[in-house]
Amino acid sequence: MTLSLSQSYGLKGELVTNGPYSFSRNPQYVGFVILYSDLILVTDSYYALVTWLAFILLVLLTPFSEEPWLEEQYGEEYLAYRESVPRFIGVPTVNQQ
Repeated sequence: MTLSLSQSYGLKGELVTNGPYSFSRNPQYVGFVILYSDLILVTDSYYALVTWLAFILLVLLTPFSEEPWLEEQYGEEYLAYRESVPRFIGVPTVNQQ
């Protein structure tokens, strides 16, 4: 709900840094990893595990292709955000300027 549907599809809007985006630059990916991890536990399936491993690789690589585009779209605002919020999950840092 924090990120609009149009922004999820890459249409330009404001840089969203509140809500879950204050703890992770990619909260959707974190949520997907948690969801798929739970699916593996519930199904106890070898095939789900193999799928999960492939998905994890995709989740780890995708932000590297998205970040240059975000930097181009939002410039210094995104660079400051990137410096203060972890890529996946963690505690935001305060910029010491």
